[in-house]
Amino acid sequence: MSEKGLRADTIIYNSMIHGYCKLGMWEEVAKMIQKMAREGLSPDVYTYSILIDSLCKVKKVNEAIQVFESMLDRGIKPSLHTYSPLLAGLFTVNRSKDVVELFESLRHGNLRLNAVIYNTMIAGYFKHGETKEALKLLREMIHEGLKPNEFTYTTLIHFVSQSGDLQVAQEIFDSAYKSGQSPDIYSYAALLNGLIINGKLEEARKKFDEIIGMGLVPDVVTYNTMLHGLCKR
Repeated sequence: MSEKGLRADTIIYNSMIHGYCKLGMWEEVAKMIQKMAREGLSPDVYTYSILIDSLCKVKKVNEAIQVFESMLDRGIKPSLHTYSPLLAGLFTVNRSKDVVELFESLRHGNLRLNAVIYNTMIAGYFKHGETKEALKLLREMIHEGLKPNEFTYTTLIHFVSQSGDLQVAQEIFDSAYKSGQSPDIYSYAALLNGLIINGKLEEARKKFDEIIGMGLVPDVVTYNTMLHGLCKR
């Protein structure tokens, strides 16, 4: 079998495995991997990354770690696409110590951290109330020349404003704008919600007017947030 044919066969198997994983058909996944072995094919970094991502999404984190360790034992180097879902999965099951260990091993490895890894870590820290660690990574990310995406900024604004630190939330919002990220309706909604929760109703009204002035169309969540705040007056 030519190298070209081998690569194509592996791609087909990976596609099948990915499909079965999305359907939660784990027995079929195992059969596909066994069939690969019988045909002289070995799982590659994409196969392992698919398995780890799929397992973490359904909180089968222990199984994902076993797959990760098997990958290392076989001498297959993980990619950043392998690490990101595993970090997110560990956060989901509150294994903060394991998150730190894995992140530090990645930080001191041969792979250069990208925006996806930073976004995963920042979101995870904020969801667990570790604001200082999240902001520390945000500053590190920007220092490394990486741009946080809209999801990162919205996550930051949401959790910081929920904690009551509206000044920092506004600074993050402004920072997003200065970095070239056009604030979307979700960023505005996160800030708006924080203002209302903290009793800043007049500032919330001005922010809502700003949304309209920017030409953005408020969604149902934004309208409900504003109505809820007005009803509390």
